[in-house]
Amino acid sequence: MNYIKADIKLARRLYKEFLIPNFNDNELKPFAIIKHHMRKGNYEVTALLENDDIIAVAFVMFAKNKSARLLDYFVVSESYRSQGIGGKFLQSLQGNTPLIIETESLREKVPDSEYAERKRRDSFYKRNGVNKTKYTAQIWSCLYDIWCLGSSQSDEEVLSHYDELYKSMIPKKMYDKFCTIPYKDLP
Repeated sequence: MNYIKADIKLARRLYKEFLIPNFNDNELKPFAIIKHHMRKGNYEVTALLENDDIIAVAFVMFAKNKSARLLDYFVVSESYRSQGIGGKFLQSLQGNTPLIIETESLREKVPDSEYAERKRRDSFYKRNGVNKTKYTAQIWSCLYDIWCLGSSQSDEEVLSHYDELYKSMIPKKMYDKFCTIPYKDLP
């Protein structure tokens, strides 16, 4: 298996082929935002290949000072799931800076099928050594639990990096209106 860093053209194709079918509209940012950050050098798309087939993708946002990264989107092709490929790919992304991961919170009331999918994602990250912090954030209308891979930092340090990532990702006016980090109105 090989890894390749995508240019903007390939990133657009991966967005269409991997992200649109696997994420809800309220989770998916417009590709124009990803492209903007790729051009600024603080966003990277990595594809995992087997032979010439792309079997998994990771979309990663970097903090302005490169002190942390956010796993924005992570998808393994359906036919390659449950074979350990996702875990190996995730570990390959670990790097020297904290890799922050957000999952849709289990504390929200959602239909049973969606709850089961969220629980499956959380189990995947736990199995692969990702540490769940005590914090949840509200981004737009979604509640996300905050996780971190490859760091011995405290939950508060991870939260600080997470906040910094979002502040560098979206304009201040939108951040102030649509981001609550941490989100405190949970039971």
